[in-house]
Amino acid sequence: MFVLQETLRWHPPTELGVPHRLMEDDIYQGMFIPKGTTIFANIRAMSLDESIYSSPKCFFPERFLPKPIGKGEPHFVSVYGFGRRVCCGQHLADQSLWIAIVSILATCTISSAHDENGTVIVPDDLMSDGVSSHPNDFPCIISCRDSRVKELVDESAVDLN
Repeated sequence: MFVLQETLRWHPPTELGVPHRLMEDDIYQGMFIPKGTTIFANIRAMSLDESIYSSPKCFFPERFLPKPIGKGEPHFVSVYGFGRRVCCGQHLADQSLWIAIVSILATCTISSAHDENGTVIVPDDLMSDGVSSHPNDFPCIISCRDSRVKELVDESAVDLN
């Protein structure tokens, strides 16, 4: 589960939170924010906050392990929103992502692709930048660990036509 937590912290799927409009004037950390102002939470900046996460640009799932084994850093939950408007399906989303991750890793072998000379192809730019964050296309080889896996996938495939 720490791998999932770190993935969501390291590259949140959305860089900015859902916009909120202030219904009345507010003062936040000494700054005046007038009524009607639209506020976007910078989720990406929160996920890279060095005062909370050591080496925040490094993918380090062990950061969430309790001390003394890990660093005991807090689970990054801002990806699901804030306060009374937090996503009520966050636990279902986490569990669904976790099931997908472990199912793929248990049933498939994922390896690097090779060019025509047999050299491993290393992706240049792994993640997209922008409003949403996702892996850029990169060549790889995904194969079933067992012939029964392919049969199971074929049997469970849903025809969306």
